[in-house]
Amino acid sequence: MGCLKLEGSEIKSTAFLACSFQVLFTAFNALLNLHSSLHDENSLGLACLAIIYFTAILSSVLAPATISYLGAKTVLVAFFLAHCVYVLVNFYPTFYTMVPAAVLVGAFHGSAWTAQALYISSSAYSYSRKSSRSPYTVLSRFNAVFFALFATTNIGGNLVTSLVLEEGDSGQWSEQH
Repeated sequence: MGCLKLEGSEIKSTAFLACSFQVLFTAFNALLNLHSSLHDENSLGLACLAIIYFTAILSSVLAPATISYLGAKTVLVAFFLAHCVYVLVNFYPTFYTMVPAAVLVGAFHGSAWTAQALYISSSAYSYSRKSSRSPYTVLSRFNAVFFALFATTNIGGNLVTSLVLEEGDSGQWSEQH
């Protein structure tokens, strides 16, 4: 079987979803990497990380009910909006702004990953029916594209973190000397 060509709405939608996750998580991973350094007063950054991941666990358990009630697309949109809010409140970091935003991010985290998997699976099976290709092959390729792009978020996020910390170090050095 040859490679999938970039044609068909399912492939374009999968590529769009993968790129959206890539952009979102590049920024989000960089922010999470910097939390303990940027928001170390009263351990605000660490508290927010704990809240995000605790509520993400709860939202994972509740994902089927959440997706059934809201729908997969609505969950994904809410997930992206919650991350935008979280990034914005980092410009005014207090417990009153960041804790509710951390709860909001975590509340959609598990549901969004489940919705993403449903969306890619649905797209893959739809494409497989149209193209007469094995659904397992198409699903494997769609997931490979998604997770290959998602894996690059660590590169970008760590690069941003490194640049911010390097700038902070050079700024401190110039103030001292």
